[in-house]
Amino acid sequence: MGKNMREKAFRTGSREDIRKGMAIWVAAVLVVIALSGMTYLRNMLWRNPVTLLQDTIIKSSKKLRPHYNLASYYETRGHLDLAAETYQLVINLKPDDVMAHNNLGNVYVNQGRYGEAARELQTALSLDPKAPLSHDNLGYVYFKLGRPDEAIQEYQTAIKLAPEVADIHNNLGYVYFTQGRFDDAAEEYRRALKLKPDFPAALDNMNMLYQEMSKKSRPERPKNIY
Repeated sequence: MGKNMREKAFRTGSREDIRKGMAIWVAAVLVVIALSGMTYLRNMLWRNPVTLLQDTIIKSSKKLRPHYNLASYYETRGHLDLAAETYQLVINLKPDDVMAHNNLGNVYVNQGRYGEAARELQTALSLDPKAPLSHDNLGYVYFKLGRPDEAIQEYQTAIKLAPEVADIHNNLGYVYFTQGRFDDAAEEYRRALKLKPDFPAALDNMNMLYQEMSKKSRPERPKNIY
């Protein structure tokens, strides 16, 4: 008798074949689960910018850009302590990074730590004396420290390096205003407004200056002689 062809067609195979098939199936399932888990974790990372940036730093600990991005993220959201720590990490990686010293100085300014801010900005300028942003920031720090003459000097240097920046003219004008140098203040405000006609801070400062000048020009009322 010959073999039943129908029976042959529907045979299930040996136990060894079944075990191999099950092993392959289990392995495939585990791969799918692993890939799904990785995809889920990656999606969670992308949903949280801080976690994503921290993950990038872990994988590229010597690269500056991820540290910068994380510090900037903290700074813009008001997490100043974390921003300062992260900028300090950048400086540890590259002590001669001018922007890191400048940015750390700005964080200290926003924390009211003006002495430390001055040191960071002075370091930035020792590395790059022609950095107008650092001169501008240091001018503000000196003003807050009650050192107006040094503030004026820093602003004047910043203007020589970047005469087209309206903000610096406005900043210098305000220091002049506080020192009673109204004509000098008016000139700087005019320059700021020429560069940026719709500059709200300069417009407000100019109005405040005119009000103060009008007070000064009014004759004093005679004292009551009776």
